[in-house]
Amino acid sequence: MATSTPVMKREQTAPSRTAILASADLSFRQRVKETLTGLHWKVREAVGGAEAMAHLDDVLAEAVILDSWLPDLEVQEFIVEFERMYPSVGLVTVDGVNASKASRSPRRNEILYALRRSQD
Repeated sequence: MATSTPVMKREQTAPSRTAILASADLSFRQRVKETLTGLHWKVREAVGGAEAMAHLDDVLAEAVILDSWLPDLEVQEFIVEFERMYPSVGLVTVDGVNASKASRSPRRNEILYALRRSQD
């Protein structure tokens, strides 16, 4: 009887290409999501910081895109908590709010491109 070697699921070996997009602005979220989806990203939308954190608990994300105005949290509070809980996830802030974390998404340029396109 031949033994088979276990096959690893693709999700376990390949980078996630999933982004969490946290913004209270529906129109902004739609524009960024459309561009990222065209670049083969999966995008989960969140209207606030608490919802973004809940998504991070549910899915392995490569990056979080964070609007500087969140209806439920101060952005700096979110960044501190995010960096403590998810040190391997890249963080891109929409309005240039400083995040101290060194971890960056390997496809950060795709995210920045989507943000630029959303402003056109």
